[in-house]
Amino acid sequence: MLTRSGEKRRHMERKEAKALHIRRSSMLAVLDLLLTTLQELTEEQLKIFQSHLTIGRMLGFPPIPESQLENTDRQDTVDQMVERYGPEGAVEITVEILREMNQHDLAKKLQRDHRASPTDVPSTVSAVSPADPPANPSAPPGRAFIRRHRIALETRLGLLQPIFLRLQNRGVLIDEEREEVDSKSTKTLQNQALLDMVVKKGFRAQEHFYQVLKEVDPCLVEDLEEQAV
Repeated sequence: MLTRSGEKRRHMERKEAKALHIRRSSMLAVLDLLLTTLQELTEEQLKIFQSHLTIGRMLGFPPIPESQLENTDRQDTVDQMVERYGPEGAVEITVEILREMNQHDLAKKLQRDHRASPTDVPSTVSAVSPADPPANPSAPPGRAFIRRHRIALETRLGLLQPIFLRLQNRGVLIDEEREEVDSKSTKTLQNQALLDMVVKKGFRAQEHFYQVLKEVDPCLVEDLEEQAV
């Protein structure tokens, strides 16, 4: 006869086994979705997609070394993304790269199929994925804005000093971080460094950045958002 502690332990073991099964199912579903998506690309488009992965700056994700993607097929590319970014991160960055490549229909299909996949089954792992906020109208728009327009922001951000001052006043940046950005040799590198810092600080910092940019350069924000419609 099992003691109360033994019953509790067995219950936890069943729960963990179920969670593991769900995670494995979710992983397989994501792998299949990503592979199916990349199979829609031509060989030339696949090379362009892979080149975005070697840059890796658009979402603050670390790049995949170019040597690891050289002469790789679609399956190897999927495996590299999932290994480096995790299943949810791999879906997120795939969607954004497809948008940058003007493959908007394919990006929407991946998002739609991903939301309908077993990755949404409740488990001990959070069911909220990084790809969910843009589809949620009530979610703060800052993160979605930076993710969608990361490459454009790297080249189109204007004077950084007004942005710095407002971000510092809001407690987002400190003097040392401002100096680190200023130390970069080119304007594009400075923009990249600033965006990297904001992304790494999370949702709150990204929302502050978005609101500050609307104050400092409303025309840029309006232009970028109109392009995304």
